[in-house]
Amino acid sequence: MTSKYALERSRRSFLKTSAASLALVAAGGWVASHFADQGAKALYPEARILGAQAQTLLARLADAILDGMLPTELQARQAEIVRVVATAEASLQALPPHIQKETQDLLVMLGVAPTRALLIGQWTGWAQASREQVNETLQALRTSSVGLRRAVYMGLRDLVASCYYASPTTWAQIGYPGPLLRGPGVEV
Repeated sequence: MTSKYALERSRRSFLKTSAASLALVAAGGWVASHFADQGAKALYPEARILGAQAQTLLARLADAILDGMLPTELQARQAEIVRVVATAEASLQALPPHIQKETQDLLVMLGVAPTRALLIGQWTGWAQASREQVNETLQALRTSSVGLRRAVYMGLRDLVASCYYASPTTWAQIGYPGPLLRGPGVEV
């Protein structure tokens, strides 16, 4: 037979454990919210793959990587950056699911302060980072002696550049006349 004292003690332990668990979950949520990029905004609300943090990250990278190629007028520059983010979303949607997942994982890791700091050495959130800070981070990645950091740099640079140059309006900047073949079965 179970005594009344044992049942009361068991109930008390259960309530204490539940309260401690609830406090731990609440504290974890608070910590996670403070490690996330606080000022991240969705530039392309229709996105299914890229969240607000990833869009903010790509926007900051595009602003830094494409600095000499983007328009200088603020609204035109912002519109071009949004186009790069939208092109990245469309490009990722066309990729196989496992590559989408890997890309999402990288962008999420770069969006959260602890993993961002460990991977690329930057505590500042992307929304708060200036163009100069982003350029310094990219330079540190590019010249790192660690192969993983250089691979992160090349992947981010290639993603941004390919999304920018996917538009025929940008081809003249690099002297690209366009595809030699203009449609299926058409010869030059």
